[in-house]
Amino acid sequence: MKILVTAGTTPFNSLFAHLDNLTYKFPDMEFIGQIGNGDYAPETFPSFRFTNEFPHQIESSDAVITHAGAGTVYDLLERGKRSIVVANLERQDKHQLEITRYLNDSGYALATTELDSLEALLHRLKGFKPRPYQKIDFFLGDEIYQNLLTALR
Repeated sequence: MKILVTAGTTPFNSLFAHLDNLTYKFPDMEFIGQIGNGDYAPETFPSFRFTNEFPHQIESSDAVITHAGAGTVYDLLERGKRSIVVANLERQDKHQLEITRYLNDSGYALATTELDSLEALLHRLKGFKPRPYQKIDFFLGDEIYQNLLTALR
């Protein structure tokens, strides 16, 4: 099983350090990490900072371990990608806690706020089937257009 690990642009050194200590327990999993602006490069699996091939990296992976950044999370949901979402508590703001809780409660992803639970989630990953995600448009273009036309008349 090929697993992409991504931190986005924000450092998430503790995630990669924690995974460095777990990969030997999962010999059937091949990890590759996108460390972004982090200082920690994993020793037990290859990593890179950024690439223009990132969408291909996601598609070619069987699953993704990701920070709880909204852009990455919603991209994975729309693709129906199996994922483990880990709140990055190294950030000053703690908005990733809410996203993580929502994903966990909804069944869209395996999600955690604790790195210590990552091993258990990796054991569950193969059998995990995420609940299908239905994208909801926040802005209805036609409705806005019709309202604008009505207001201009």
